[in-house]
Amino acid sequence: MKKFICNPILPFDEYIPDPEVHVFGDRVYIYGSHDEFNGRMYCENDYVTWSAPVTDLSNWRYEGVIYKKSDHQSPVKMEKNNMYAPDVAKGPDGNYYLYYSIADSSVISVAKSDSPAGPFSYYGDVQSHSGHIYGESKEDYFEFDPAVLVDGDRVYLYLGSGQKANEKNGHPVVGLFVRELGSDMLTAKTEPEILMPADDDRSQPNFFEGASIRKFDDWYYLLYMATDLSGLHYMMSRYPDRDFEHKGLLHTTSSSQLVDERSMYERYIVENNHGSLEKINGKYYIFNHRHTNQSHFSRQVVGDKLEMSEDGTFHQAAYTSVGVRGEPFNELTHYPAAMTAVW
Repeated sequence: MKKFICNPILPFDEYIPDPEVHVFGDRVYIYGSHDEFNGRMYCENDYVTWSAPVTDLSNWRYEGVIYKKSDHQSPVKMEKNNMYAPDVAKGPDGNYYLYYSIADSSVISVAKSDSPAGPFSYYGDVQSHSGHIYGESKEDYFEFDPAVLVDGDRVYLYLGSGQKANEKNGHPVVGLFVRELGSDMLTAKTEPEILMPADDDRSQPNFFEGASIRKFDDWYYLLYMATDLSGLHYMMSRYPDRDFEHKGLLHTTSSSQLVDERSMYERYIVENNHGSLEKINGKYYIFNHRHTNQSHFSRQVVGDKLEMSEDGTFHQAAYTSVGVRGEPFNELTHYPAAMTAVW
């Protein structure tokens, strides 16, 4: 066991944003996009993953590259060499499925592996029962930031955008929507259902991007980044495909609430949040990313403890330097500057 735990969770030279954190077996896996130090655009690198025992969130192991940009064999070609925020789920067949999109595309691609640590191989693109690949027709909704839930023998794919600016890609931006997939994890069984319509009002916590889905007990939880740049908000429902109600702000690392943009923008980036919930060894955690190097493009995974109320709602978690440790540092010693919350 390594005694020291802080934010960011992984080594200071690792840049994994958009974290989707999942427990598979007795280990916790961090999936996400892959930025670069001093990067000039989002998500420049191949997908990698790290894992740790559920009983020791200080002992992270690098599992290596799980999916390369060169592995993308879809007919939808990669023009800008960027793979965006992925999610991973264990299918009914026991295999693991990685969902992702590429720059300037509205197609959701899928890769497959027999291990949560990869490597993954290209499997196909999300399609209709007739074989139409969603995102290839102009009438198809803009599909972005996939999130996947396997709920018993049913599979749900959540995705979308609230940014009307994304209509530059040639598809209608309708907000956050869900469709059910078949047991092949690839073919849609239902038409899309809009859960939160697109609304660019920056004074309200409307859906911007970054959907993430979890089920705890009988509640479904949908996380998303809000249009007002306040951070990660969440909704709850008793159903996976309808009746979600907004419950509030969960976590923020890069919020207009943290800084005065007029005086600090050049020193601390007010930008996107994207993260996930997970229950690990009986405790709840929120995972997000922070911005570093005075850049939009060098983001690192962070995490903090969450407290659940009896009604299933969560108290907002503070963004801290102690992270998933959840306790203050008591030692009188030197600490690395890179664990400073605003860095």
